[in-house]
Amino acid sequence: MVVAQLQWVVVVAAFAGVVGLALGGVAYRRRDLPARRSFALLALAGGLWALLSIPYALATDGTTATVLSVVVLVVAAQTPALWLVFALEYTGYG
Repeated sequence: MVVAQLQWVVVVAAFAGVVGLALGGVAYRRRDLPARRSFALLALAGGLWALLSIPYALATDGTTATVLSVVVLVVAAQTPALWLVFALEYTGYG
């Protein structure tokens, strides 16, 4: 990957990760919101996914990249289930 493109990937992933973690923290502390815990978990998983993508994008060794890709995929695999739980709780079916 070209260095300029890689820099943008890192910057965007870092921004998305920080925003996701911040949203998760704010949502967890707001006790008056419906489905706050499930949204907080969803936002935290998204932020963690974005932040874990940074070392994966910067990995130069094949073994390190493989291990990091597994870790990223494990976190990413949680988001559909967390989204479903959030949607069900928010609409009153959960």
